[in-house]
Amino acid sequence: MREVLFLWVIFIFLATVSVSWASRPLATDDAGTVEQGATEMELSYDFVLDGDDGEEQAMGASFKHGLTEVLDFGIACPCEVRPQQGLGAAEVGVKFSLLREKEHIPALSIAFAYELGSPEYALNCIVTKGLRIFCIHLNLGYMAAGRVGERGVTTYSGAVEFFADEKLVLVGEIVGETDTAEDNPLEVLSGARWQASDALALDLAVGAGLGDTRARWRFTTGLTFGF
Repeated sequence: MREVLFLWVIFIFLATVSVSWASRPLATDDAGTVEQGATEMELSYDFVLDGDDGEEQAMGASFKHGLTEVLDFGIACPCEVRPQQGLGAAEVGVKFSLLREKEHIPALSIAFAYELGSPEYALNCIVTKGLRIFCIHLNLGYMAAGRVGERGVTTYSGAVEFFADEKLVLVGEIVGETDTAEDNPLEVLSGARWQASDALALDLAVGAGLGDTRARWRFTTGLTFGF
């Protein structure tokens, strides 16, 4: 009874929020949830070259734990390396599986997240469908400002995974948002993930910013542990 009450408290607290914690190196989330009782840890490093702002470097760590067969809970902790140093605000979230994938039906999930200390929150709807050696993910979300009179941002993304063999997965995606202040920015990314073992995966990707006059490149690498 206590476990059920605990899950409901988490769900109600975060039912107004979301994030896209995807299988690295993608930012586009997949509709799957972490297996009940299992934990995943991701470590990442990002290097950004911006035409106006110069060089940026950041590291991050995130943890996800399967609470039930259809619900997982996660926390992400960013850390800026350059131009400034220091920990960023932690973000907590849950993902709830509404529909499991079937032969002609895609998987459907909803993710919620909240940045600690901020009024902002978000909601993300996730669709995933496997097609032989490919897997397609589509996201549509909304990031609310949390302030009266301030507009939120609609987010969208799509990603494709190509399973080259049992260990190597090639990935590509496009991520965007409708933000008038930023002229509806887009980012395209391509990379690869290598399954070193059942418990360890390594990844590497390159992304480029679109929809703006300035050049922006992002290099990201990371690893994922499962236990």
